[in-house]
Amino acid sequence: MDQFIKPKDTDPSFGLGWRRKGQQLYSWAFSPLANTSTIGHTGWTGTLTVIDPVNHMSVVLLTNTKNTPVVDNEEDPNDFVGDHFLTGQYGLIATLAFDSHKEDNQAANNSKLIDMVNAKYRYMKANKKEQTSSDYSQLQALLDVVDERKGDREIARFVQTEQFKKIDNFADGD
Repeated sequence: MDQFIKPKDTDPSFGLGWRRKGQQLYSWAFSPLANTSTIGHTGWTGTLTVIDPVNHMSVVLLTNTKNTPVVDNEEDPNDFVGDHFLTGQYGLIATLAFDSHKEDNQAANNSKLIDMVNAKYRYMKANKKEQTSSDYSQLQALLDVVDERKGDREIARFVQTEQFKKIDNFADGD
């Protein structure tokens, strides 16, 4: 096993057939919460495997983002609708899984919901390509869940922030 996962001499984020988190090099996919000894593999079709031997945690995400329509074939024939789903952001999914392992109660789940809303908003704002109708629909779906939970203390506080107002306006196309 040591031979299989040891770092490649020229790039410590590579092992033999596996990616390595190493010194945070692959945190974007494996989560900042995973230990540096974490190994895993991503796939072009939307799959992710993460194995954290220190925290005894594994995450397997099986999606098929490439089995969805292309957003705009002329602009980018490799930009699939499925790439815009939250599951296309490997690190977010892995972080939610690692975070869920630590604490699973209503307040923690509300905190994760707020993190997902903020992450989707930041991702869309930073990438014009990520502002498709699918992206806006997903952001709105998250905001709908926020609306359903607005009676919970954490969510009620979030809804009162300037950040939430920016996100809500952005989702409305303002």
